[in-house]
Order: sequence, then structure tokens, then C-alpha cells
Amino acid sequence: MTAPVPEPVGQGTEAAGVPPPAAPVVPPASMSPVPPGGRRGQWRGLDVTGNRPDFSATPFGRSAWGLFREAELEVDGEKKRALRWSVVYYVLGASVVVLAAAAGTGALLELVSPEVAALITLGAAVLAAVNTWLNPDAQRSGHSELEAGWSTQLSYVQRVWESRPDPESGIDPEGWPDVLDSLERDATVLRRGVVPDAALPRWP
Repeated sequence: MTAPVPEPVGQGTEAAGVPPPAAPVVPPASMSPVPPGGRRGQWRGLDVTGNRPDFSATPFGRSAWGLFREAELEVDGEKKRALRWSVVYYVLGASVVVLAAAAGTGALLELVSPEVAALITLGAAVLAAVNTWLNPDAQRSGHSELEAGWSTQLSYVQRVWESRPDPESGIDPEGWPDVLDSLERDATVLRRGVVPDAALPRWP
């Protein structure tokens, strides 16, 4: 009976003709990362497939990415500001109406003491003055308009990037500085709190 041949020390499965396991493939870093704790579909400015635009590391790609990210943040910020002013508008407006109605009631002195009635009248006047000074309705409308303006900017940056000529080449197309300049001008106006009369830039 032939004795078994011991396996060569240190060779393991290679000596038995079994190839070693392949090293894991690490995907390259992207300029459009998945947000922490979320999926790509949770980003704003999504295309029809639900994926975030993948901006390349070229000069135009980096600049477009910066404008895109700025617009994302501004859309979210203006939406929150508009919501806060909406709360102020309704709470302050309702308080003014209630106190003014109470102060204008002829039987108020029959229900409360003169001191309390005077405080109610004073409170109604103060809230009415604060409401006029803050003008929460105009503030709410202004932030809603800015939200729409930044949303348009977000859409334009994405459409310009995705419609660039010859995207598979990996280089920036001809005329990209002019296209980027048009997007940057609109962003500059929006940063001043004004909604521009924007038009989608066209590739030459």
C-alpha cells in the first residue's frame, strides 16, 4: 500500500491546481456619491431613471458639479425658509384676528376687568404692527420664488451636462466655457436673492 504524499507546505490550494480567489474589485471614486445612510434616489435633481448625474473630474465636470450641488442646497434651504414664514404668517395672522375681534367686542368690559381689556387692546395693536413690519406673506412668497429659481438652475445644470456632445470621449466639449459662464451668471443673480430670466444654455 502506497503512503499518501503530504501537501507541500505553504502552497495550499495552488499546489492542488485550484486558483486562488480573485481580489475584490474596488469601484473608482465618484464625484456624485451616495448620501450617507441613503440611496441615490433620495437626491434632488434626479434624471428619469432615478440616478444622480455622474460628473467627471474634468474642469467642466468639476465646475458643473459645484453649481449642481449649490443649487441642491439652495432649493432645500429656500423650501425650509418658505415653510417657516408660512407658519409665522398663519400663527401671527390668526392671533391678530382673534385679539382684534376680542378688543372690538362691546361687551369685553363685562367679561374681563378694565386692565385685562386694555392689555388685549394693546396686544392686538402690537401684533398688527409686527405683522405689518415683518410682512410674512411677502417673505413666504419671496422664498418660494427663490426655491423655484434654484430648482430651475438645478435642472439646467443637469440637462446641460447630460446633453454635452460626445460624453464618452472623457474630455470637455468645445464651447464649454461659454455654457458654464451662462449658468454661472444665473447663479450669481440667484445668490443676490433675485430670480433671473434664465434660459437653457445651448451647446454650439
